[in-house]
Amino acid sequence: MLINKLILEVYKSKKITAKTNLTKLKAKNYPIFDDLCFLIEENLNSEKDEYIKSCLKVLNNYLSKFKSGGRNSSLWNGPTTFTPKENLICFNFQKLLANKNNVIANAQMLLVLKWVENEVIKNRDYNSKFKADRKIIVAIDEAHVFIDEKFPIALDFMYQLGKRIRKYNGMQIVITQNIKDFTGSAELARKSSAIINVSQYSLIFSLSPNDMSDLCSLYEKAGQINEVESENIVNLPRGCCFLITSPQNRTNIRIVASDYVRELFE
Repeated sequence: MLINKLILEVYKSKKITAKTNLTKLKAKNYPIFDDLCFLIEENLNSEKDEYIKSCLKVLNNYLSKFKSGGRNSSLWNGPTTFTPKENLICFNFQKLLANKNNVIANAQMLLVLKWVENEVIKNRDYNSKFKADRKIIVAIDEAHVFIDEKFPIALDFMYQLGKRIRKYNGMQIVITQNIKDFTGSAELARKSSAIINVSQYSLIFSLSPNDMSDLCSLYEKAGQINEVESENIVNLPRGCCFLITSPQNRTNIRIVASDYVRELFE
């Protein structure tokens, strides 16, 4: 409760309250960790109650890593510089995950994914207000990297978004090369299966025989994959895939790149 009280106070010092019109504020108008730490130090110097004083000391020590000079200050101590205006926005998590700091990775993921979730909601509100039909697509490439117990934030995001994105006039695309990672544990398999169960379409390219048992497990409650289909998937040539549009409708298709698409990559 103490930290919540202090946060409210630091926002109030910047003239930001529950009644403030946030649309008129810029990034520099919001408080940063330096402001919060300064307020804590002020309270620490004036506080007479020994218990509250000890709590303030704990907060001050903990938050010191976020204020100027702290090891996490370069990430979070300052106004945001994130001002996306393009229709296509790509987040690259490669360097973040390469640092092997799961606490930092989850915190950064939470910030990014909350922003993505907010954009999905804003798109629905825009369509409702202006009677529009604007679509929004969230594509997760190399999804096996995020389907990991070390990063529960990302998996929960895909799990929750997959259940409601179509109601928001949007689409979620989950792409992976490593099916085995989707079944790493009972909890991972449960949420991964739930993502697949709410998928309208599945495109399955050629897999090795070793991966087929994991694939069959994932699709056990989504129409299943029989032995003939399994053999078919294993032997698919390059550029072809097994398309599932419903539990009853399945077929092979060949992906053909148009001249325009070829020009983009050649």
